Amino acid sequence: MKTLLSIVLAFLLSTGATFAAPPKPTTSPFFESEIAGISWRADGSGAALFILSIPDSAPVVMYVEAIFPNPDEPKQPEVIRRKVEKKDGKASFEGPVRIKWRNATYTYSLRIFDDPEYTKLVGQHVQPTQIRRPPARVLRQLGK
Repeated sequence: MKTLLSIVLAFLLSTGATFAAPPKPTTSPFFESEIAGISWRADGSGAALFILSIPDSAPVVMYVEAIFPNPDEPKQPEVIRRKVEKKDGKASFEGPVRIKWRNATYTYSLRIFDDPEYTKLVGQHVQPTQIRRPPARVLRQLGK
């Protein structure tokens, strides 16, 4: 039994499994987080990915500013602006591909505005996300 436990533990550690609980999905009057992570590429680079559902409490039209961390230039976050409509039911935001993602907890933020000029802030939605780079053998499979 002890040997079996050692084998399972060794397997989990070799696959990069983590024992810390990931952050729970965030809910706000504007969005409900579904996916907050990285869309990985075979070379180890990746793009921040944030997929959300839109609850009934959301305004019919929102002007949203997605703010993603920039691991290449930490003091210059990535900002993506997009008009979002409640009737679509979902919204997704993807940042540019970056190479320097580290195993860390990052924060994805949305600022919600009432106008297309992005001047009347009405709320925000913040989601911490735990990023773990997949093992090299898994990344190699993405290129096949």
